[in-house]
Amino acid sequence: MVTEARQAALAVVRPYLRGYSALIFCNNDLAGLLILAVTFLRPEVGAAGLLSAVVAYLTARHLGYAEVEQPPEIYNALLVGLELGAIWQMTPLMIAIIVVTAMVTAIATHVLAVWLWRFDRLPVMSLTFVLIMWAFLLVARDTETLPLANHVPFPAFSPHWLNDFFSTLGWFLATPHPAAGLAMFLAMLVTSRYLALLCVSGYLVGVAVVWALGSSVSPGVVGYNFMLAPMAVAGLFAFPDRISFLWGLFAALISAVLVIAFTGPLSGVHLPPLAAPFLFASYLVMAGLSSRPGGRSPHLLLHAPALPERSLLAARLARARLGEPGSYPVLLPCFGTWKISQGIDGPHTHRGPWRDAFDFIIVDEQGHSFRGDSARLGSYHAFG
Repeated sequence: MVTEARQAALAVVRPYLRGYSALIFCNNDLAGLLILAVTFLRPEVGAAGLLSAVVAYLTARHLGYAEVEQPPEIYNALLVGLELGAIWQMTPLMIAIIVVTAMVTAIATHVLAVWLWRFDRLPVMSLTFVLIMWAFLLVARDTETLPLANHVPFPAFSPHWLNDFFSTLGWFLATPHPAAGLAMFLAMLVTSRYLALLCVSGYLVGVAVVWALGSSVSPGVVGYNFMLAPMAVAGLFAFPDRISFLWGLFAALISAVLVIAFTGPLSGVHLPPLAAPFLFASYLVMAGLSSRPGGRSPHLLLHAPALPERSLLAARLARARLGEPGSYPVLLPCFGTWKISQGIDGPHTHRGPWRDAFDFIIVDEQGHSFRGDSARLGSYHAFG
């Protein structure tokens, strides 16, 4: 009875834990629990995020949206709730706003996910969070009924470069506390050391780009874009290898340039870049790679993203079976002894998009594939 009750309780809370861990592309319950605890370094922020996540998930369940391991409705609504709780005080009006925006986020996330997949098989990631927050910030400019939250300075780590790194990571949770970033990084290490490596590498590339271009933009506030881009491109949505790693760093470079490009125009309308640079950079690289001819590295996993260690194991297994990463093992749709009458770049029809097809036939002792009238399907040994 105790075991059954524990399993039932875990089934209830697991979607939320996976939603929290999805913020750093993990799917570990312990990582989700750690991130959940981190958001409560500022209790009002943590409460707003949790309320938003619960409302969004209940909305998605009520509407009958498909159950997935890491519901995008949860982590998008979670980010919206965290941001709202960090900017404004938790008044009754703000609580009502969080509930409504969470419901809108759940619906919008589902719609955008369907559209992006049909457009170019792209994942929705945190796109809904960016769009919902931009819309609400534009609305909130003209209202005085929402009191701003009081910000208390967080303690700093030493040395300063370590404090900058962890604080930057914490900004994604609207909690720029170095302890928050440290906990998130530990959650990455628990789940995937390769994701942690991509996080650090992307941050170094982004900071180097900002420094090289002499920009006045502070990487501390929006630097998580540099981290998330390679984690998505090279960690979650591609098989890990040297080429995908380089493409991940290229995505980090693009996101750094976009951070600089977006900051000026958006500040003119009092909007922060949020995760938009990371999304634009990731979509550009993934769409560009997915439009190539098949069989080339890096092999994308847009249809079935997975942790890099798990993807690497699948790739090694595929090669051991004489296949390519991402290929689908199939059995011949026949039994007995058959002959291939035409194969790759055959003399008749196997050209262009159809070059990789095989034609299978049955032949008799004389090498004939039919007996009797060749115009009748039933005359062929392979018919049926």
